[in-house]
Amino acid sequence: MMKKEYAEDVSFRVSHETIYEFVYSKEGEKLNLKSFLLRSHRKRKEKTGRSVRGIIKTRIPGRVDIDERPKSIETREEF
Repeated sequence: MMKKEYAEDVSFRVSHETIYEFVYSKEGEKLNLKSFLLRSHRKRKEKTGRSVRGIIKTRIPGRVDIDERPKSIETREEF
């Protein structure tokens, strides 16, 4: 319906995934929107991001950067 009414304005278009995200959000639960769905699905897990790679430096005590290693290591003659 919105696609026909606002054919020129793309900003009024909403995907079905966006609608379901709102229905299952805290605001949607307060409005009891889930009761209007024909079927409900299991509770979705919140998406968690990946950890920052720079944190690894702080986890290893006494860590020596690879640029600071001695030149004799590159010849692999000694440990």
